[in-house]
Amino acid sequence: MISSDRPDVAFSASLGSNGFFGPVNTDVTLVYKNVFINVGDAYQQTTGIFRAPVQGVYYFSFFYHCGSNYGTGLALYRNGKHVALAKHNQSTDSPKNGGNGLTLLLKKGDQVYIVLRKGRWIWDSENVTVFSGFLINLKKLNN
Repeated sequence: MISSDRPDVAFSASLGSNGFFGPVNTDVTLVYKNVFINVGDAYQQTTGIFRAPVQGVYYFSFFYHCGSNYGTGLALYRNGKHVALAKHNQSTDSPKNGGNGLTLLLKKGDQVYIVLRKGRWIWDSENVTVFSGFLINLKKLNN
């Protein structure tokens, strides 16, 4: 049942590049420039950061593609703290796909974003590297 009190919040975006990005010399927040949907404008296309417009339960997912000779490591952060990781180490076999998804209880203003780890690569073409999220429901926190 959808409550009329609940704001609509949903976004999905790909890197919007064609080819390899990296390796990076330091951890880098990925900016997903090709926005498919941004209901509620909580995802900031210029910074790559999702900012929770309301307190509630949110679902996030991130997927990637990396070349066979390159390792990748993507981490989901909340307010500067590592929450989840998806990675592949360098190998000689075929290119890899991977990802992760999780549900988080966020306070209004919390920031969620994806970081490409130092020394890692990422590939995007045809929207294979994607970051998405949406509000599941409102939740009051006991302070």
